[in-house]
Amino acid sequence: MAIDFLSSVDLSGSLDVSGTLKISTASLPTLQIGSANTYKVQKDTVSGNTLDIYSGSAMGPTIEMNSSRESTFNGAVTITGVSANLSVGNDITMGSSGALLTLGNSSTVTLQHNGGFGGTLASNSTSGAFTIDSAHDIVLDAAGNQVYFKAGGSTRYTWNLDSTPELDVVGDFAIDGSGDITLDAANDVHLKSGAGEHIMLDESTTGGANTKFNIKTYYPDNVKAIFGTGASSEGDWHIYANGGTNSDLVIESLTSNTGVGNMILRNKYQGDIEFADSSSTIFRMDNSSNALIVNSGNLTLEGTGRIQGVDTVSSSTDAANKAYVDAHTPTSTQTILFSNFSDDVSTTSSLRIPFNTLSDTTSNQYYNHFDCPANGTIKRIRLNNTSGTHTSGTWYITFDIWRSATGSPTQSSSQIQVASGGVVEYDPDLTFTKGDEIQIGFRKSSTSRYLRGVSASIIIEFEQA
Repeated sequence: MAIDFLSSVDLSGSLDVSGTLKISTASLPTLQIGSANTYKVQKDTVSGNTLDIYSGSAMGPTIEMNSSRESTFNGAVTITGVSANLSVGNDITMGSSGALLTLGNSSTVTLQHNGGFGGTLASNSTSGAFTIDSAHDIVLDAAGNQVYFKAGGSTRYTWNLDSTPELDVVGDFAIDGSGDITLDAANDVHLKSGAGEHIMLDESTTGGANTKFNIKTYYPDNVKAIFGTGASSEGDWHIYANGGTNSDLVIESLTSNTGVGNMILRNKYQGDIEFADSSSTIFRMDNSSNALIVNSGNLTLEGTGRIQGVDTVSSSTDAANKAYVDAHTPTSTQTILFSNFSDDVSTTSSLRIPFNTLSDTTSNQYYNHFDCPANGTIKRIRLNNTSGTHTSGTWYITFDIWRSATGSPTQSSSQIQVASGGVVEYDPDLTFTKGDEIQIGFRKSSTSRYLRGVSASIIIEFEQA
């Protein structure tokens, strides 16, 4: 049975309804609870066709629900209970400026609209960490091109995310890895400071990739630059300053590596290689002349040092090796015998050239021979009229040479014409041995022929004793 109430009905007790309790569809049908008008359930067909629930506030309903199953809470929502959960199948909208979503019973984690155009996700606990844990990727997408990492409100890292991304760091910055750290660039790698670029790992330069240093590099004493793969991590070659007051620059090969080759200084294109002190070049390897040139000072070989391989000498300043010197140093010594005498004898017999007397003679005398102190060779005999008038015209002289004081001449020349000026010359190239007693004579082609005042020069070459 249905009962229709055409006006308001006040119930002071309980109302049990086993069927449907229908409230009129008037403009504001209301189910009021208690005498106060602020506790009620009301259908508002005037302002929004909603079902409103009032909970004691005269400022308006606590919950507004529409026909699209959307609910609006006009105050705080508290969900309590051990297993009380809030499950939302779609969006949660907090429309007011500065709206705050709180997680935890002490506002431990909050998500708040900041009243402008951004928001803040904050972990307010001083004792626990805030963790973002994703089973897949984590994407930070900032259309404003900056992502900031702060400590206590102070910015430490700024990621600039434009087309040329950049990480800006406030303060000192360290990368501390428990394993390897790899910088992998498709092109170049630049290391810079406030003074500019220091190191460039250049992938695109002519000649292949290289490392370019734009400032000086510093190696403290006994810190070695290592070159070559070597048999160990020490490589093949070391370059370092060995320390001390007068530190030396050391370029050395590793003694334990027997496979180390030569040390080579090479200018493959043009120009010289110079060795200089603080003000001038000491010596240089000259590219144009392919020569080692000492510009100043001396070239000194100490101890048993020597120059090898120098076998061509073309100038008085050239150096030579021992083989060249041995081949070109005389093993004998030349000397000259002089005799001055007057040729006034008319004869065709052999006249001996005298020594330490002024007259020649055809006889064998002690003063017209000399004893040989060593082995040697008579290289040249020359007679020259230097006083008086010699016989003019065409006539001849034949030279005789004895290696002993008796017997026939050891060697005789052919007839040699006396030249203008009374000069006659003969190159006998006759060898002798130590102890020989040499006599030199000359025969005129006819009588009445005179050289008169004669200067005789005899070149003799003695072997070095």
